Parts: sequence; C-alpha cells; structure tokens
Amino acid sequence: MSGRLYVIGTPVGNLEDITLRALKTLREVDIIYAETPDKIKKILYKYEIKNKLIHRLREFEAFKKSETIIQELKNDKNVAVVSDSGTPGIQDPGNIVVDKVLLENLKVVPIPGASALNIAVSICGFRCDRFIFEGFLPVRVSKKRKRLQELYDLNLPVVIFESPYKIKKTLEIIKEIFKNRKICIAREMTKIYEEIYRGNCEDLLNKIYSNEIPLKGEFTLIINKEYD
Repeated sequence: MSGRLYVIGTPVGNLEDITLRALKTLREVDIIYAETPDKIKKILYKYEIKNKLIHRLREFEAFKKSETIIQELKNDKNVAVVSDSGTPGIQDPGNIVVDKVLLENLKVVPIPGASALNIAVSICGFRCDRFIFEGFLPVRVSKKRKRLQELYDLNLPVVIFESPYKIKKTLEIIKEIFKNRKICIAREMTKIYEEIYRGNCEDLLNKIYSNEIPLKGEFTLIINKEYD
C-alpha cells in the first residue's frame, strides 16, 4: 500500500471560502507541503487543526522535494500540497510535484477549491466561453511586449496576473497594443478591500495614476476580445 497525494485548493483571501472536504482532508493527512507555511498555519489555527507536520515547498526546490514526497507516499504517508492561495498547480510549484508523483504511478487526489482565475472570469462581465489564461507575463519589457502582441493576434479574452509593482508598465503596453479594448481589473479578491474596475485601458491608467486604484495586492486583469 502507498499513501495519496492530495492537491488542495485553499482560499485566495477570505478564509471562510475553504471547503468542508478540504478541511476534512487537512485534518487527516500526515504531512502538508506549502509555499508559505505561515499562510496554511492561519487556516489550521482558525479551524482548530493541530499537530500537523508542515514543510516549505518553493519553486526552485520542487524537483528535490518531489523525491522526498514520493518516498513518503511509498512509506504509506498521506501528503497534502497547498499553494499560497487558490488551487495548486496554477502558477506555482505544485504542478512539478504532481507530474513526478504520477510518473511513479502513485495516487493523486484533487480537492477542488478557490481559484483567482475562476473568480475573476465570473465577475468580469465579458463573454468568456473561450479565453486564454496567460498567468504572469515575462519580466523583461521586450519579451512582455512580444507576448502581448501574440495574444492580441488571437482575439480572445486574456487573463493575466500582475504585481502592484509592474501593473502601470503592463497597462501602458496593453494600451499600446490592444488600443481601446475593455479591461476588467480585480484586486484583493474575496478580502475586505476587494475592488473591481472596468473600462478601457486609458480610463484604468488614469485611475491608477490618480491613486483611485491603490497599488496594493495582486492584480488579475482580463482583456476583452475586440468584439463582445
């Protein structure tokens, strides 16, 4: 017999968004791997889940940690992987671990939960029967511009994650390439200061430069396609 790897979705902000199944699984697993242990500890504390062994799982060490996790599973330990927020495997090292575990023919069990991607798409008001999830764009401006041009040519809604430190420059490049298309910006989703803005790129840039949109928290941007 071998243990199971549980891939658990956790809240993106409001801790009450966690599912009953996620809480049950967190209570039952032997070991938890988390990007930032302090974040999962807040959930464990709130729901009185005690005496859990927690290890850090950062992207640069995901391959090495995968070997350890595989050995733990073979030793009949049940292991959970959680991200800082949302569902593991989307823009975090969880996908590396899952890949390695599956290659060993070990059992992986998804425990669905919140996702910043799904939340943002659900409230943007754009028709998103089909869309592109880009995640974080390249850091270098030249590569970012090139990638945005490629996305523009596809003429589908595009979902992007961006930090508060890069949002201005990213919007300036989007304005240059996508011109006057509608954009939805969501920040601090499900938290007390949750805010959602819609408008064309110039409108939203003006709101940022006037400090109407605070540069705090992670941003999710949805660029609408040309014809809604």
